[in-house]
Amino acid sequence: MIRDISEQSGRELLVYFTDCTTTAQLDQSDEIYLSELFAAIKNPKVDLLLETNGGATDATEKLVSSLRHWTSDVRVLVPRRAKSNGTIIALAANGILMGPSSELGPIDPSISIGPTPVPAQFIVAAPNAIQ
Repeated sequence: MIRDISEQSGRELLVYFTDCTTTAQLDQSDEIYLSELFAAIKNPKVDLLLETNGGATDATEKLVSSLRHWTSDVRVLVPRRAKSNGTIIALAANGILMGPSSELGPIDPSISIGPTPVPAQFIVAAPNAIQ
């Protein structure tokens, strides 16, 4: 199916999919695997099929920077949902394709402070509570 979509669109298709019925999210370890995909890009026009509830803001920034390093023409396809940091990825693209059941979500970044990500709004609301 990936090959069929790529041939029909004339663009290379990459897929980033997390199971949105679980707690799976973008995290720092994704960079290792995604860098391999990005390095293999042959077509300067890339579609990124994206399905995610979001994840770590640092990982998202790294993903977008890395993808932009390898190509300057990125379009994000959102079949169902790109929430939180998934919305940030979509907004960083040159274009977004969505269908009637597609949705973006509020951007609620989290920042890693120690071993656990902390919602940015918590840091803004109570900056002295962070140790």
